[in-house]
Amino acid sequence: MYIILDQKDYKTIEWSGGDSIEILIFPYDRSFQNKDFDLRISRTKLYQKESRFTDLPGYTRDLISLHGNVTLCHQENSTERIVKMAPFKLDHFNGSAKTTSLGSGEDFNFIYRDGLATKIEILHQNQTKNFLIEPYSFQLIHAISDLIEIQIEPENDYLRDELVLKKGDSLLVFNETAKFTFQNASIASNSELAILCTFDTLHNREYYQNFVDGILSDHS
Repeated sequence: MYIILDQKDYKTIEWSGGDSIEILIFPYDRSFQNKDFDLRISRTKLYQKESRFTDLPGYTRDLISLHGNVTLCHQENSTERIVKMAPFKLDHFNGSAKTTSLGSGEDFNFIYRDGLATKIEILHQNQTKNFLIEPYSFQLIHAISDLIEIQIEPENDYLRDELVLKKGDSLLVFNETAKFTFQNASIASNSELAILCTFDTLHNREYYQNFVDGILSDHS
């Protein structure tokens, strides 16, 4: 099964450095402010020249720069690490690190509890992915290029489908075995099209159905 998450339905949360645009959170009824979630996917717009990230001990952060001129400064256990971000560069760091961003821009954030099985990657022009999604597992494709054409070829050929994702929209896939091909005829070969996040909810499966029902209700 798959469902398009329209960006107009995302939740925006203001913070000291800018805006956090929440794409999804698991379990469904948790909040970033309470730090009671297992994983969260969002985009962040940084407006201030210098911003301090929220401390999140017990979590891991994957951050991909989308545009702008941002440098991340991580301080952890008397060790400092400075990362100059560039478009589509990934930085992986502990939520417990004292992290400051310098500069303005926008990034994509994948935050999850330590130990969860997750993966994040960039999808490129004409790339094909074979999704064999186990129970309680999900794939989220977030469009970073406009008008991505997605061809879906499931095991049953008569269920073939095609859809288009606008820049900023997402496609959530679950309980599905299919081949997905991503393309945009108007851009160069090997260009970045989308960000793919893979995660499962096996650790907390009692919240799975509530999460699915909530997503379907929000984006129906």
